[in-house]
Amino acid sequence: MEYWTIQIKPFSPKKRNENIVLNFQKDCIRNNLFGMGWNIDDNAYPAGEPMPDYEEYQQKWLETGSGNVSKTAYHAYQNIQAGDLVLFRDRNAKYYIAKVKTTAQWLTEDTVDFETYHNAKEAEMPSNPLSWACRVEKWYPISDVPSAVVGRFSQRRQQTIRRIADTDLQKLADILYSVATQTTYEKIPIHAENFCKAMNPDELEDLTAMWILDKNNEDNKNDENNENNKKSNFCLLPSSCKRNTPKYEFELLGMEKESGKIRRITCQVKNQEEIHADDYSSDTDTYWKIYLFSGIAVTDSGKNSPHIHVITKEDLYRFLLDNPNQNPIVNAYREKLQKWYTFS
Repeated sequence: MEYWTIQIKPFSPKKRNENIVLNFQKDCIRNNLFGMGWNIDDNAYPAGEPMPDYEEYQQKWLETGSGNVSKTAYHAYQNIQAGDLVLFRDRNAKYYIAKVKTTAQWLTEDTVDFETYHNAKEAEMPSNPLSWACRVEKWYPISDVPSAVVGRFSQRRQQTIRRIADTDLQKLADILYSVATQTTYEKIPIHAENFCKAMNPDELEDLTAMWILDKNNEDNKNDENNENNKKSNFCLLPSSCKRNTPKYEFELLGMEKESGKIRRITCQVKNQEEIHADDYSSDTDTYWKIYLFSGIAVTDSGKNSPHIHVITKEDLYRFLLDNPNQNPIVNAYREKLQKWYTFS
């Protein structure tokens, strides 16, 4: 059994963001199928014909005067088998899951109803944009989507079809299908070493910001001189999250009440990339504290600077579970994860 993410956009790049795409996707969902383009004409093969060798079909396609058929996509469709699970997101960002019923076969217009598409298509557009299609048992809508699945579909460049190799994503697909078909399932165990993979980049940044606020404002509460109002209480500067720079995620500002001195805190968060602490050492004159978090590792000698602070995975994980000050954002993320994961 294999797992796949697929795109149903068999149109030219200039048409892929138009409403016609959603109309066509609705027809595919209603007809319980998915497929790829490069349709020469409906009479090239008998309806239901299995896919030939790539070289044969590529030659037929080149004879039309068009570009290449994607070899990667073609071979992937050849590898899909009955019983595989497929995840799909339509143009309106609604998610669906289905179990494959048949392998990829030649699709002719008289074997499927493209009424919604036909009612909206322009004259020069093909009556049947698909060449090869797989049937599914049923497309099930997914009303609640894990962040890890959303992240998979949010990458800048989406392949027509892609096999899911990550075992946690495969388990999530199993859970989503079980929820859709109302069958029992087991949640996925997560722990300090892998929990951040279950969160999308925005959620991880939010969690880190809440940890920094809690850490610094809690230090103020516990400081013996705090009653003299010498310490800063920090708040997140919302506009700092919109700056066009990849180096920092946000800024937190605080002001010493006695001196009026502004203190600035900033942070860099990477989910599945290393962070090199030395890249931030030149900014210690600007920021009172620079926090770094990586789901992989923070490297280099710069992490030993008194102004650079490394947040460990254990730090964030314990904060997510314990949330000492009952921050509602942290509680919301924990409860969301509990739908699909168990904490260990």
